[in-house]
Amino acid sequence: MPFNLVGTGEAGEWCGKVRRGTAVCNVNAWDHPKLALRGSSCGRVECPICWTTWARRGAERARCRVWGFRKCYPGIVHHPRHIIISPPVGYGPISEGTQETAKRIRDGLIRAAKRSGLWGGSLVVHWYRMNEGIEETRWEDVRHHHPCWRDVVHWSPHGHLAAYGRVDLGRLQPGWVVKVARKLRDEESVAKAVFYHLSHTCLVGGLASLVYFGCCSTHALRRTAVHRLSMDVPCLAEDCPGMLVWLDEETGEPTDQLLIQKRRYEDYETDWKAPG
Repeated sequence: MPFNLVGTGEAGEWCGKVRRGTAVCNVNAWDHPKLALRGSSCGRVECPICWTTWARRGAERARCRVWGFRKCYPGIVHHPRHIIISPPVGYGPISEGTQETAKRIRDGLIRAAKRSGLWGGSLVVHWYRMNEGIEETRWEDVRHHHPCWRDVVHWSPHGHLAAYGRVDLGRLQPGWVVKVARKLRDEESVAKAVFYHLSHTCLVGGLASLVYFGCCSTHALRRTAVHRLSMDVPCLAEDCPGMLVWLDEETGEPTDQLLIQKRRYEDYETDWKAPG
């Protein structure tokens, strides 16, 4: 069975062994996610320690491309949205098993997204949902507390998108469900949303976990330049205005020293025109 949850493989010999320190939110250091910084990361998606490196890189690429489309239209007021699209019960290609099946499902989700009125964006397919009644409510808990994670999930493919456009369910066949989760008001919101999308997808052979379609596809949105700037790092919690600061390893208290990272920015050009 080729479907394996992100971060459920074997760690490498040096994964997590070299510590640079820990960064916490300067607004809510104890309840918001911490960032453990390591000097060594294998960057493998299956590694239970270093999968976050892979997910962060994907989220950064999505931030550049999805928000880059908006920058091509300075006067645009439309924002991308986090959208969840689910096929109807009995949808033709839905059956757990092969990479070919997975590609048919992914392509079907993209076709349905376009048909519903979405212009384009990023797509990550989630292949499973958690069973009702289990104690854990987060995929991170499932990943760490259930070595046999398949025992607490069921097969239910659906797509998570960071996409532009407005949904018209009347354009879809009966049974399709499209839910607009929230508006992504800035590029950091896009990065956080896509990181979440990637955090509990599955590895399916050579199939890409993160794809772009429509107005954000590589054919419609052409990259013209790449820039790298030093920037403060925002808190990992959704809708938090805080920034990450270093944690004093001796006292266990947050410091005033902001975490600085190199941030990638990309310029794009496009000839894409909104339908209608």
